[in-house]
Amino acid sequence: YTVSFKVLLFSQLFFTAAFITLRESLSLYLYNKGLPLHLCYAITTSAVSLFAITSIGWGIFFKYLPSHKTLLKIALLLSIIAFILINFSSYAIKMLAVTLYVVAGSLYSLTISLLVNAHFGENHDRHQGNQAYQLILNIGGFFGILGIALSPIGHYKHLYFASLVMLAGTLLLFLFTANRILYIEKPDYNKWSFPILLTGLTLCSFILITYASFTRYLMILTFIASVLYILKLALTERNRAYLLFLMLIIFCNGVFW
Repeated sequence: YTVSFKVLLFSQLFFTAAFITLRESLSLYLYNKGLPLHLCYAITTSAVSLFAITSIGWGIFFKYLPSHKTLLKIALLLSIIAFILINFSSYAIKMLAVTLYVVAGSLYSLTISLLVNAHFGENHDRHQGNQAYQLILNIGGFFGILGIALSPIGHYKHLYFASLVMLAGTLLLFLFTANRILYIEKPDYNKWSFPILLTGLTLCSFILITYASFTRYLMILTFIASVLYILKLALTERNRAYLLFLMLIIFCNGVFW
């Protein structure tokens, strides 16, 4: 593997370990801070749903955004800010932290996945590269879950601080190895696209997370409507691929809901 690919694997290891600590402990942490349990669940459910939606938003306009390296640095910086803000007592600031965590996490995950695949031209090499990437992803997740398991229930400030340090170290790694990271030219890049998209996604996500009790049911209704729409396509076009896709959606999301 090239130096560029190894740097990406190393950064993904620490980012996943840090990211998973907040995702899996958020409900207990917020509940320990005095929020009602049903609201804590609504916030985390909305955050996971908005993570998927913002990923779609980034994907649609990705070719108009800055270089992959720049996006990774910005995503890491926003993640660091999120881990700082989550420790504030204000409800609004905590919701802003969750919002930045969602927006930055989706941007980082999409960008690094595309950048990893760009290192390989042949399908066999890409398959091996993705195997290594998935292995690192799972190792990072394991250490993140282990950190939660070893922490007192609901008291995760020290864990969030450790995650903050890991994210800062990853950002420094990108800064010091910027010239070694694979560069992919973007001829359609527009300097105004990223600030506008970032502001729009952040503002919309913040409003939806702030009113998470409403957002949670909105996401459930959206999910049901999507399932019915796919079912309609499957029946009208008589395409079994739609039914297979529908089965996968229900199988993967049923337990979560």
